[in-house]
Amino acid sequence: MIRVLLIDDDPDFARLAMLRLEGFGYEVLLAHNTLQGLVKARAAKPDVVLLDIMLPEGNGIDLIHDMRAETGLKHLPIILVSGHEKEKHLKGRGHMEHVDYMQKPVDFNALKLLIDQWTARRSEPCVLAVDDEPEIVDLVQLRLEMHGYRVLKAYDGAQAVATAHDKHPDLILLDLMMPNVDGYEACHRLKSDVRTQDIPVILFTAKTQMADPEKWRESRADDFILKPFDPKDLLEKIKFHLQKRR
Repeated sequence: MIRVLLIDDDPDFARLAMLRLEGFGYEVLLAHNTLQGLVKARAAKPDVVLLDIMLPEGNGIDLIHDMRAETGLKHLPIILVSGHEKEKHLKGRGHMEHVDYMQKPVDFNALKLLIDQWTARRSEPCVLAVDDEPEIVDLVQLRLEMHGYRVLKAYDGAQAVATAHDKHPDLILLDLMMPNVDGYEACHRLKSDVRTQDIPVILFTAKTQMADPEKWRESRADDFILKPFDPKDLLEKIKFHLQKRR
């Protein structure tokens, strides 16, 4: 059952929302202010949060920043619910990854669709595959999609960093030898940025490319896999690092 945390101080809206959402088959938890919301998010591990912007003892935007500072809540989908249309323009700024918007008065059928879309995305781990050889990326995509992963693609280190900032995948597979920004430098940039430092990075490398231990340490990569890779080994490493991250 999908668990929804509703954080709203309007009792009339809260009653209506709980009635409609429970009618859709969701489990609904209720909080009336930012402190209650943060405590319940930590304890209950909801699948999605519905968050009013204007709340007593703080506001919804500040609460999002507080949640994103905690590992267990960093990627939690949040749907802002507000009567002010201008609030939708806040999406994508600062700590606003995995944030969507619904304006009051709420169309609950549209809200259900939004909740289902976000929870479906969470159930399929997202992997960013990066290699300057498109055929390698396509092969990785084929193997991973057969096992239920969503795959994003990039073809150089700079594009990998930009895609990770924009899409925040669950794990990154990164080729070591690429033109312009190589895998070492791309990994170092990812691990030095608070937005992406917690994302596991597995480097693709040939045995001869492992000869520089100092560069390896500086990159702060989580793991490596040798080319040509065994698909079974790759899947096992991905599964291990995703479980470790949780």
